[in-house]
Amino acid sequence: MSDFTRRLALALGLAFVSPAFFPAVASADEAAPSVDAAFAELEKELDAARRMPPNARRKAMEDLMAAAGAFLDRHREKASQDQLLKAGGLWFELAGATNAPEQALRDRIAQLRALPALPPPLAGAMRGVEARLDLKAGKPAPNWTAVDIRDGSEVTLESLRGKLVLMDFWATWCGPCINLMDQKLAPLHERTKNDDRFVLVSIGVPWSGETIEKERAFAEKKGFHWKKVFDATGDVPQAYGVQGIPTLVLVDTDGTILSIGVGRGVIGEIEQIIAERLAQPRGQ
Repeated sequence: MSDFTRRLALALGLAFVSPAFFPAVASADEAAPSVDAAFAELEKELDAARRMPPNARRKAMEDLMAAAGAFLDRHREKASQDQLLKAGGLWFELAGATNAPEQALRDRIAQLRALPALPPPLAGAMRGVEARLDLKAGKPAPNWTAVDIRDGSEVTLESLRGKLVLMDFWATWCGPCINLMDQKLAPLHERTKNDDRFVLVSIGVPWSGETIEKERAFAEKKGFHWKKVFDATGDVPQAYGVQGIPTLVLVDTDGTILSIGVGRGVIGEIEQIIAERLAQPRGQ
């Protein structure tokens, strides 16, 4: 999960959702009482949705997304920055969780971008959503620069051109990331470590206090010896529209994307592509 997601705690029904998700919001002078009343009602709906049993959460997410959308439709021009951040962040998070249509996402982005000002975290999240929509199989993979966690050298995607590259976005606090490494990536590395046509690169993200030192210590403890880099700026996951981790991106030798998605959702397809490519004679 992304830092934006963690700060807002928007993924309904997951363990990190906090009862303090929406702190009391002081009335902004520029916000009309009707805006504050509408926002308070949205908070109540979110609180009620949290209390629902798991089998009812899908419907709750859809209803809550509709409520957040209605708030933005009716009150966005008079809402405070705090209200825009929370309502907008809630809508985009639930849109992702419910697989909202691409056009709905693009329409919401256009609607909010027309406002005179947006909270920077929301504007950044919207850029990430756009990147995720635009980056698909067959599209060019954005170049990136990051630091090797072992020797501090600079690594770029461009420097790996000519190889099949699997990028793995991760952090040491991310349980699903570690499970994916243990169960899939470590065995994959073991199978391919002697084939210089393929490289596995884990890209550390600077979310929730993650540091290059933590990642170096983790890799040494676990004995994971494939390439690992750290992006202290957070520019790389934003360029790839990464909103949750682990995210995997398989890049072809010519720099085009072959597969992109949430780790467990795409790892099977990625393993098959890699196996087929490396089974071919060199030069083909």
